[in-house]
Amino acid sequence: MKILQEIQTEHGRNASEIMNSYLDTIDEIRAQKEPEAGGYLNRLTDDQRLDLLREQKTRRADEAHGKTLEAYTAEVERDHNKLAQRPTHLKHRLFSVEGPDGAPALSRSVTATEGELSAYLDIAEQASNTDLARAVFVAAERRDLGDLMHRSFVEVNQEAGTLYQEWAEMPSQDVLERQQESIERVAQPPNYNRLMPYAQATT
Repeated sequence: MKILQEIQTEHGRNASEIMNSYLDTIDEIRAQKEPEAGGYLNRLTDDQRLDLLREQKTRRADEAHGKTLEAYTAEVERDHNKLAQRPTHLKHRLFSVEGPDGAPALSRSVTATEGELSAYLDIAEQASNTDLARAVFVAAERRDLGDLMHRSFVEVNQEAGTLYQEWAEMPSQDVLERQQESIERVAQPPNYNRLMPYAQATT
């Protein structure tokens, strides 16, 4: 399973590719100087040719925007699905106490003083008792006992420090909802006035 940084990096790369492709397409449309070839073009006046060019550019730009909006929406949903899986994994790795000593250790840690928790952590380290060590960490995290949490990371389980940092950096539901709501602001419709720079220059 990918970690948070990998998920965010992948999303950033995919989103950039989608938007850059859209911008490249709009640049190509803007650079088009003549209507698409057709047997009747030589019978059109200059104004009619200009109107046809504008119509064709608008249609192509709308199609490009529609595809981009669809692709970007799908990418945001894919990213959010990946992000939704990660907290469950982290919660299990950080807070789950499942061994035979787990339930008693949790019961003791709930009512233990900070000094008692520190002593439990000493015992857990000396005895390599992961159940007790994790129970102490759960209690310390709930009470925001930073010194004990730091000791747990440094002395007992260094990997947990990395996992907890990732846990703390996971985007909140509010952040994810704002990203969802901002999809249409990111994948904006084309600026139709800028599709016809040559036509504007002659008016």
